[in-house]
Amino acid sequence: MRSVICFVAVLFVVNSNSVFAQSDNVVKYETKEYKIIFPGEPKRITQNLQSEFGPLFMTMVMYEPAANNDNYIYMIAETDYPDSSIHSDKTEILDKYFREAIAGAVKNVNGELIKVVPGHVGKYPSRLIEIDYKKGLAVIKLAFVVCKNKVISIQTITETKKYSNPSIDKFFASFVLKTN
Repeated sequence: MRSVICFVAVLFVVNSNSVFAQSDNVVKYETKEYKIIFPGEPKRITQNLQSEFGPLFMTMVMYEPAANNDNYIYMIAETDYPDSSIHSDKTEILDKYFREAIAGAVKNVNGELIKVVPGHVGKYPSRLIEIDYKKGLAVIKLAFVVCKNKVISIQTITETKKYSNPSIDKFFASFVLKTN
């Protein structure tokens, strides 16, 4: 695996301040594999990508709040890979995949890795990372989950002085895999 497709959205809104937990405008986004709750109406974007593995299909769903929110962006993205390239059952290649995905995420934003936490979501392997963006301007919290041949990434971007906050915790905690 020479490189890993990794998308990290860096969109900013200034003067953020409210708490997701207090929002009356939550929106459940659901696929056949998972569900997650956004603090407002997200936008869905799909695209085909060329990679060393051949064409990949990516779906990104993101919510960029107006002013008065704890975070700049809430996002989930999923990329379908050929079974031959990445799969949650191919445990011998997952550590290398995660290392490359994390390195790609950090490099894409020219950031610095703060923390990596290995884990699982249900039976599926995951990595939770934090990236310092622009030497203290913001913190990107990103989770990668390999669910069969699909990589799901959950992300928030937050002004450093507002990191960590209940809105981030609620967004990440609302992610539920339906796949066994």
